[in-house]
Amino acid sequence: MTGDFAADFLQIATRHADEAVYVKKLTSGSIKSSNGLGDHVLELALAREKASRAMVIAWKPNSIAEAEAKLLYIVQYLIVMRTSLNDKEMDAIMNSIFHLGKHYRVSPLSVRLPDEISSKS
Repeated sequence: MTGDFAADFLQIATRHADEAVYVKKLTSGSIKSSNGLGDHVLELALAREKASRAMVIAWKPNSIAEAEAKLLYIVQYLIVMRTSLNDKEMDAIMNSIFHLGKHYRVSPLSVRLPDEISSKS
């Protein structure tokens, strides 16, 4: 890694986006393996997507702007892929931005939803 946001995060996010799109195409049937190894190809693609997603989740931003970009990318990914994060992934994301809490009056981890919103979940 270079320490440069544009080079580092965008490279990680681009790799993850490419892997996620490939998995979506494989699972939707829009592309098929011509060599009869469809299940194996899908298994490998899922493993690559999982590994690149873990890199996105673990990446530690150096500024509030970088943290916002990371969180925006993750939100867009979740919406497009119609998926969600498990508790471990959510904890890892929060831990990756926790060091930026000193820029806020309160820690990002201490923010609570209003009762009317949290009771709907």
